[in-house]
Amino acid sequence: MENNQKRMRTVYFEALRLLAMFCVLFNHSGQEGYWYYTLLGPGVKRVVAIAASSYCKIGVLLFFMISGALLLGKEEEVGTFFRKRILKYLLIILVWNVIYHGYICFVNEEAITWLGILHAITGADTLVSYWFLYSYFGYLCCLPLMRRFVKSMKEADYWYLAGLYVVGACLFSALARTNMGQIAVTFPLVVDAFVYPMMGHFLANVLQPKYTRVQCIWMSCGAIFLGLGLNVALSEYQAAIFGGFHENSLFVFSFLVAMGTFSLTKVLLGGGGRLAPSVILLLGSGVFGVYLMEPYLKAILGPVLQRCFSMFPPVLENLCYIAGLLFLGSLLSAGLKKIPGIRTLL
Repeated sequence: MENNQKRMRTVYFEALRLLAMFCVLFNHSGQEGYWYYTLLGPGVKRVVAIAASSYCKIGVLLFFMISGALLLGKEEEVGTFFRKRILKYLLIILVWNVIYHGYICFVNEEAITWLGILHAITGADTLVSYWFLYSYFGYLCCLPLMRRFVKSMKEADYWYLAGLYVVGACLFSALARTNMGQIAVTFPLVVDAFVYPMMGHFLANVLQPKYTRVQCIWMSCGAIFLGLGLNVALSEYQAAIFGGFHENSLFVFSFLVAMGTFSLTKVLLGGGGRLAPSVILLLGSGVFGVYLMEPYLKAILGPVLQRCFSMFPPVLENLCYIAGLLFLGSLLSAGLKKIPGIRTLL
């Protein structure tokens, strides 16, 4: 029974990873995907398109929540922590930035230089491709301190932190996008790399169930639709008042969407009663590799997938393309992780 519950717990984390990576890939799609709403006139179709683009903004947030759920409650020796977390991640940042620099030089037929490699690790081009690696590394550096926080935190403390974030990062951000002018007031504590891991740990390990399964599903869905509804309303409001859309309006209330999605996935897949689908475990284990190899997967698999789904309408073609890229990329990454030495980099 204990092994079954542990496996079910693992599967909802892996399902969340797959969903998060799908969102990231959708966020990197073009006018047939992420930016499709900007091509549409007012109406239900545009509302749905804005909601889809808004939902995909939770991808990175879910990654932070999953990490918090898995790491904040762990105890590690200092040496183990630096070797297993810090040094390993520094190696990942170094190796994959060098690979990306070599790929860009190959495409542009340029020579690889030491100065170019240094720029690849620290330059603006890197932040476009692998900015999450640097943000996540900052979170890892703070992980020992955050673990001390959670040891003494009660359930009420997490709700207080969530309230701070809603007020400081959501409401004030929403007001800043109205015709009231720019409001720059924020709470310094409520940064994403701190709040979302905390909330992931809270939902996965601290929050005690007080409601039935059906009630939890309704509340989770309510949070998702409330967050999406507010983001859509804010986006439409900006378009009406200022004559155009602003991407930042898509994720003002993404906190509600991310919390609802995490909770809903836990309720649907985290319980007992069934063995976890092995395919989710397999594909989920390769998600980080898909993120790291995204440019190369698109270059190699992209043309093939586009031909396979070219008979569909553009929007459906784009969704199938993303799903196919995620599926094949995850399989490839999971396979590569079985090779000694490469596992460390994926």
